Amino acid sequence: MRTNIFFISVSLLFLSYSGNVLGQVSEDKIRGIIIETQFPDLTFDSINNRLSVSKFDPLYTRIYYYKNQTIIQSNYYYRQIKLGEDTKNKKYYSRYYSFIFSDSSGKGVVCDSNSFNNTRIVNKDSMLAKEWVFKTAAENILEDNSHILISSKINKEGDIEEYYSVTNKKDTSMTGNILLVFSKEKLKGFDYSLSYELESIRKMKLIKTIYVNNARKLPGHNTSIGKIEVLTELKEIKIENKEELLRMFDYAKAIL
Repeated sequence: MRTNIFFISVSLLFLSYSGNVLGQVSEDKIRGIIIETQFPDLTFDSINNRLSVSKFDPLYTRIYYYKNQTIIQSNYYYRQIKLGEDTKNKKYYSRYYSFIFSDSSGKGVVCDSNSFNNTRIVNKDSMLAKEWVFKTAAENILEDNSHILISSKINKEGDIEEYYSVTNKKDTSMTGNILLVFSKEKLKGFDYSLSYELESIRKMKLIKTIYVNNARKLPGHNTSIGKIEVLTELKEIKIENKEELLRMFDYAKAIL
């Protein structure tokens, strides 16, 4: 059973689609970021009447910028299921694709992996709207929850760690903790944000969030759910595949 039941959605990544659509970077240099998170796979224990995490599926999206072009490389999970087949023990597989576009066109190129053998031209805005990292949460990350700041400290890398105890405002049975990590120095020049509102308040880049949902009884059900911890992190990528990326940028420029 795959479901996402954490009281604060992991899909709170927000993107501005203006200017250089995904970031502000030097035009003659390829720069990139990676957004990494994990989604819990929940299994149901019928004997103990309990949902618990069996494993976490890692999800990531890499975003590369060059001049007025962008490459998004994103992974997703799928299962090969035949009509009428029991899905209980079917394995999930991971696959990733690349989406290449420019600021000057409403179209983009999608291809499996980095191969140009299976490409198609798609609407840019429609494709961006499907990306998990661009699901927006206009509200402050803490806004849906009553929260108490437990501690604030500077870690060994010079980043500020804020640790909160939280209780959901609509369902007070949902309790847990949130760790927010801010940096004054990392990811400068990138407009992509995990929370524009918090960054505006703190005047720093939000680079990591950790959500911990405490174990609890599900309201209205004779079922409990175990503790869930979800980490999301934003990091800059060291470009080690420049020639490959330039070929992709050039290919998309030639056909769009």
